[in-house]
Amino acid sequence: MIRASRKNRDWYDSTPKLTSFQRLNFTESNILSGLKELNVIGSGGSGKVYRIDVNPSGDAVAVKRISNNRKLDEKLEKQFVAEVEILGNIKHLHIIKLLCCISCENSKLLVYEFMENSSLDHWLHKKKRLSPISGVANNMILEWPKRLQIAIGAAKGLCYMHNDCSLPIIHRDVKSSNILLDSKFNAKIADFGLARMLAKPGEAVSMTSVVGSFGYLAPEYARTTRVNEKIDVYSFGVVLLELTTGKEANDEDEDMCLADWAWRHMQDGKPISDALDEEVKDESNVDEISNVFKLGIFCTATLPSTRPTMKEVLQVLLKCSDSLYNVENKSRHKFDVVPLLENSKYEEMPRSDFHVLECNTY
Repeated sequence: MIRASRKNRDWYDSTPKLTSFQRLNFTESNILSGLKELNVIGSGGSGKVYRIDVNPSGDAVAVKRISNNRKLDEKLEKQFVAEVEILGNIKHLHIIKLLCCISCENSKLLVYEFMENSSLDHWLHKKKRLSPISGVANNMILEWPKRLQIAIGAAKGLCYMHNDCSLPIIHRDVKSSNILLDSKFNAKIADFGLARMLAKPGEAVSMTSVVGSFGYLAPEYARTTRVNEKIDVYSFGVVLLELTTGKEANDEDEDMCLADWAWRHMQDGKPISDALDEEVKDESNVDEISNVFKLGIFCTATLPSTRPTMKEVLQVLLKCSDSLYNVENKSRHKFDVVPLLENSKYEEMPRSDFHVLECNTY
């Protein structure tokens, strides 16, 4: 006699409801039968993530199971609704594709396209370089051209959210572990459980509480709980610093978060090249990596009004990409990102160092 686990019995004791957002090549039963411990590839505060093969041809999906031991609490319910309302209505090459959702009283399933190369943090930080499927250490270095490609892809996704949706969308939890990578290392922004729509561009809205990840939180969010697109810019700036330095946003070996460490490095007059990831920098790319590091500095400015927009960030990244792949007719392109901070803890930073961000173009 085969007995279903208590959690899996939830699906059989109530009638699951499937809502599709794409054309599906699998059935509800394909998903429910794959909810096994051997298929778990990750877990978090809201539940577990499974990799499930859905047909004989080997197609796989990622399934996030949002659940607890009783009726879904208000917090988890809100996260589920946010994912469905936002991802069910937007489509972009650099935003994770929500295929369908399945719900019953005590559990909710979100079914996404499967991303073969896991999340960005697993490729940047040595202690996380384990395959989420096999558990085997991954010693492959993510070279600079791929890192820049990933930054550009994620920036395009955020630009779309901030500027091209019917209402601007702020993610509120941009971080390297929420940037997923497909088989060709194209970046897709994921985890929209904390995302919110704004009434109009640039208008700050108040949140009931501060949520997010330490090391990525914009200072004004922690102080006032008011948010707009600039909190995503700050968090993305931290990701740029991760890409250029190889450091974690909140490294236990350091006495400050990465954004503060990077600002302090610049204030102390140390060469930018000393801050860059030794695994990827060389004479051919040190200028481009330095420019992206400086862009990360601008994005993590204390005052939100002095941070660039995601459109401006993308423009700089694309110009840095041009400089990387075009080796003839070298010229300098200057892009005035933002005025320097005047009323922040970094106000003593020399203005001449940061008034203009320079990118090499060819």
